[in-house]
Formats: sequence, structure tokens, C-alpha cells
Amino acid sequence: MLPGQTLAIYDLDLGLVIDAVPCEDAHAQERTLLNEMLEDCAPGDLWLGDRNFSVAWWFLEVSRRGAYFLVRQHATAVHIEPLDEFVAIGRTATGEVQEQRVRVVEMDGHGRPRLDERGQPRQVEVRRLRVLLDEPTQDGDTEVLLLCNVPARDADALRLSSLYLKRWTIENGFQTMTDVLRCEINTLAYPGAALLCFCVALVGFNILATLRSALRSEHGVEAVEEKVSSYHVMCEVRETYRGMIIALPPESWAPFQSLGLAGFVDLLREVASQANLGKYPLTHRKPRPSGKRARSGRGKKGKTEATARLLNQRITKR
Repeated sequence: MLPGQTLAIYDLDLGLVIDAVPCEDAHAQERTLLNEMLEDCAPGDLWLGDRNFSVAWWFLEVSRRGAYFLVRQHATAVHIEPLDEFVAIGRTATGEVQEQRVRVVEMDGHGRPRLDERGQPRQVEVRRLRVLLDEPTQDGDTEVLLLCNVPARDADALRLSSLYLKRWTIENGFQTMTDVLRCEINTLAYPGAALLCFCVALVGFNILATLRSALRSEHGVEAVEEKVSSYHVMCEVRETYRGMIIALPPESWAPFQSLGLAGFVDLLREVASQANLGKYPLTHRKPRPSGKRARSGRGKKGKTEATARLLNQRITKR
């Protein structure tokens, strides 16, 4: 039973989830949710995305709004026409980087280019980067293809290839929400309840990210990122909160409501400076073996179904 899915927008500069597009149909293709994301697309933005964002019409719309994209190429979902050969650019920490110019063409359902109002093919010229990996990914991929419309004068291929690696920050965030904030509760079968729970966890993640930022400002990045466990931090918050609500009367919290942004930042830093980081030790796990990712056993007992579709079928039969 899959109660839904959410497409989240993560701001790399802020370290916060700034928007989310919930969907009750867990089997809906993520690409169908991209149109709602365009409402927040502003000139100068740079959008990083995995292969599910590799859609021609979305590339065109982002470009039309004066924004930029850096997206991993999907093998079949986008039509590519090379304009020149790959040229070696240099190396990054993960492998050799090459670049070429390509044309992305939006196709209709019959394998023909889709035309605009002037009768011209809807297409855009972009840069394609190829990273020949020193080590294969967990899925066994030996190269990564990236599509972007960022001008070369603003960022070269090496910088863009390194920047794409930061996309995994949101993956780490989802892992934190699953392990620490329990964003997926098995008993919440109804899509609306499950999605509400997940969005509450997103808010909790932003609070945790703000707290860790305050700790970094006072104790240093390495001391926090390498030694502080988010799990232990949230355990203390959960265990202490109930007692504080009982011990302190409501009027004790009133001053915090009138704090401006600067005052609130000063308070966070003051509290963070007094934190004993040794109370929240981070345990490092052994790295996974290289090669293909181990597949879970889920699905052996039967095919998973989107809860929303099962509920709709039941209502229809009535």
C-alpha cells in the first residue's frame, strides 16, 4: 500500500525545504507535478534535478522564465540531437568530464517535433556534460550525463559537474526525515493523513536544519557535521518539550513571539554556544560495498498499489 508521494523543493543556499507538491496518487509520474513547481520559478534560479526532471517542455518553460537547470539526462524521456562531438574538459573528484552542444526537441505523441504558435519546432540548445566515473554508482552506472542551459561564461563544466553532486543533500534530508522524524507512519493508510504527516515532518526538518545551522555558527562546521547526531538532538527535544510545557506557564513563552529576525538569531546563537555537543555523539557507519545497490525484498509478496487508486475503485463500485 502506497499512500502518496510529495515532490519537495530544497534550497541549497538556505538548507531548507521551501515548497512541496503533495500528490495522493503514489503511482503518478513525478513529471506530472512539475507544472506546479513552475509557479516558483524566477529569473536567475538554478534548478538541480534527477532524471525525472529530464523533460523537454520543462526545459523550455524554465528557459523562457529566464531561469536555469542542471538535470541528469533520462535515457528515453527526452529527444536529443547532438550538434558537435564531446570535448574533454578536465577532471573532478569523481572522474573525467567532457562537454558537447546538443539540441533538446519536444516531441508529440507520434514521434514528431511539437510546433509552437509560429509553426516552428519547440526546441532549445543546451550543454551536455558527460562524467566518466572512476567508480561506478550503486546502480552500476559508469557515466553520468547532465543537461544544462547555464552559459559557459557563468560556470564551466567542471564547476557544474561538482555542483550536481550537492543534489544528494536532499536525499540525505529525506533519510533524516525517515529515520529521525518518522515521516512515514505505516498505520496512516489514507493518503490525506499520510501526506499531512509528511509535510509536518518537512517543517520539523527545517527546524532541525535551523538548529544545526546555529550550532555550526558557534562550534564550527566540522565539529557539528562530523560529530553531532540529528537523532540524539531530536530525542532531547522530544523528551524535554513535554516537561517544559508543564513546568513553564504560557506567559513565559510570550517574549519569544515579539522577537524580530535579528533578535531570534541572536537567541539561537546564544543557546547554541552553551550546547554540550558531547551529548549528541554521531556514530559513523561502514561504507556500502561498491557495485549495484542491493534490492529490497519488498514486492515479493505481491504488487504494491497506490492507496488513492484502491479507495477510488471502492467508491466507484458503490
